Amino acid sequence: MALKLKQVGMRLARIKQLFQLSPSSLYYQPRRKEDSGLMAKIKEIAFKHPCYGYRRIWAVLEREGFKVNIKKVYRLYRAARLQRQQKRKRKIKIYATGYIPRPTHPFSVWTMDFFFTRLSSRKRVKVLVVMDEFLRYAFQPLVSFSIGSEEVVEHLEKIGKQEGFPRWIRCDNGPEFRASSFVKFSEAKRIKIHYIDPGKPFQNGFSESFIGKFRDECLAGYEYRNLKEAREKICEWFRFYNEERPHSALGYRTPTEFYREWSLSNGV
Repeated sequence: MALKLKQVGMRLARIKQLFQLSPSSLYYQPRRKEDSGLMAKIKEIAFKHPCYGYRRIWAVLEREGFKVNIKKVYRLYRAARLQRQQKRKRKIKIYATGYIPRPTHPFSVWTMDFFFTRLSSRKRVKVLVVMDEFLRYAFQPLVSFSIGSEEVVEHLEKIGKQEGFPRWIRCDNGPEFRASSFVKFSEAKRIKIHYIDPGKPFQNGFSESFIGKFRDECLAGYEYRNLKEAREKICEWFRFYNEERPHSALGYRTPTEFYREWSLSNGV
C-alpha cells in the first residue's frame, strides 16, 4: 500500500507518518540475483540426464561447486517446466516368508539378477548384474549372448578375489542359480543363498530398482551395433553409476564415496 501511495504522488513524510515506516524501507528497491546462468546449468543437466529430478540436479550442482539452496533449484526447475509426469505405482503388500537377510556392512549381502537388451540386428544380449546391497555398488557386469551357471560362478570368483565373498546372495529361482555348479560354489565359499518367492520380483528390490534406472538412463533410445559396443557402453554406465551418479539413499553421495567414508569412519 505504501508503495502505491508513493507512486500516486503522496509526500514521503505523510506516508512515513501513516505507516510508521523507516526512510530506508521507502527507498528500498528489490534486487533479484541473476539466475540465467544457474537456469542454463539446470537445463544442461536435465537434458543430459532426462530421468533426474530437481533433487538429483541439486546434488550434481553441489558436486560441481554451486552453492545454491534446493528450494531455488526446485523453483527454477518448475519454471523451466522440466518436471516429468510419473504414473502412480500401485503399492504391493509384501508378505515375508522365512528369514530375509539385511545388509549391515559392506560385502554382507549381494544381490544378483539378469536383464536383456538387443543389438540393432535384434539379437538378444544377456547381462548379469551383481550388486552390494549395503553400498548400492554395482560390480563389473557380465555381458554376453549366453550366460550359464558356470559363467556365473566364474564371474563371482573374479569379483570375490578382489573384494572378498559375501555372507548372503539374494537371487531369483532362475535355472542358472539353481544349477549344481552354483550350489556347490556357494557351499564351498560358505555363502547362504536367499531365493526370492517365485513371481515376486519386488523381493529383490535392489536389483529391480537398479535395472529400472539402467533402462531409463542408458538403454532408452539407443541401439548397440555389436556385442563389443554393448559391453563398452554398459560397463561405462556402471562406472558412471558407481563413481559419478549421486544416490539419494546414500545422501546424494556416489557408492564409491559412501564406501570411502564408511571405511574411514570404521578404520578399515
